Amino acid sequence: MSASVVLPTMSRMPSPLVADRSKRPPGEALVDLRRRLTLLSPRDPARTEVIARAAEAYGVSVWTIYRALRELTRPKSVRRSDHGSTRAMPAAGMERCAEIIAALKIRTSNKKGRHLSTARAIRLLEEDGVEAPDGLVRAPAGVLKRATLTAYCVGRVSIMRALRAPLPQCASRRNDQTNSGNLI
Repeated sequence: MSASVVLPTMSRMPSPLVADRSKRPPGEALVDLRRRLTLLSPRDPARTEVIARAAEAYGVSVWTIYRALRELTRPKSVRRSDHGSTRAMPAAGMERCAEIIAALKIRTSNKKGRHLSTARAIRLLEEDGVEAPDGLVRAPAGVLKRATLTAYCVGRVSIMRALRAPLPQCASRRNDQTNSGNLI
């Protein structure tokens, strides 16, 4: 008996009608090409010959080689292009939810400084909603995460601390009455 071999039904090879736009020379070849070009003077006609031979060897155009050499020296960003902004929802919506959750945490704090957890405040906002001056506000389910809100509020720590600052104590009316009674 011979073993049967299962062949894939779809080929992963690109169709010959579609040009492969992602053809680029390998990085080490570009570094070597850059080194060879630095040995030649800027206006040396041998530079164009070196570039043309490299383009022919890798099956790309001369302009692709020039573009790849230009991109080789370009610095790349360490961070994503959308660093600092959330993908969960637009900035205005995220700020509104962060304000509501901060207000929930402040309103639920007791004399010992304990308050509602961020995760529970998010769950409250998603499941039940919160009554605000402009009506009932409810966050879409599963969009807000504790880590996302924490990262969003990091730059606003001073505002949060100012809101958590204890209020000045006022003398109660009862103390004023007892003190005035003692003076008579």
